[in-house]
Amino acid sequence: SDLSLWNASWSGYDAIAINLSGRQRMLTQRMEKDLLALEFARQNHADLFPVRQDLAQSYLLFDETLAMLGEGKLADNDGNSFRSNSTQTERAVDLVRQAKVVWSPMQSALLPVISNATDIAGDKLEKALSIVMRNNQNLLQLMDSLTGEIENAAHRKSGKLRITEA
Repeated sequence: SDLSLWNASWSGYDAIAINLSGRQRMLTQRMEKDLLALEFARQNHADLFPVRQDLAQSYLLFDETLAMLGEGKLADNDGNSFRSNSTQTERAVDLVRQAKVVWSPMQSALLPVISNATDIAGDKLEKALSIVMRNNQNLLQLMDSLTGEIENAAHRKSGKLRITEA
């Protein structure tokens, strides 16, 4: 039936929203790992470019996805946009707001590390490491809670659809 197709399509959108928020958890960890790898490479006079490129990629992906989750406007792998109500529950919106507050000083500290075309000044890298290591666990927990909230919202929605469909 048309309702079953609609339900399946919304379930797919919810799965994408869950995957995107779950990926945010991984990206928080990757950024911290890349900063540590950058510090190690800098101390050992190794090539910083590949690690810095990975860090910049993680930074941009995290930042863009956090903005999309906050707006409830997501995109699938093919670039097709859709609205996600599961990311717009009162709790999800609050979790994204809290995450943006935690992310802001991390973002400010990371930007000089990824945007400078020359060698990274040790003090900028140490500052970024300090701020990221201090805030990363909190950001990880917020992203974990957001993933759980989106999952719960999707389950509540699919439960209502099943009742309506029956």
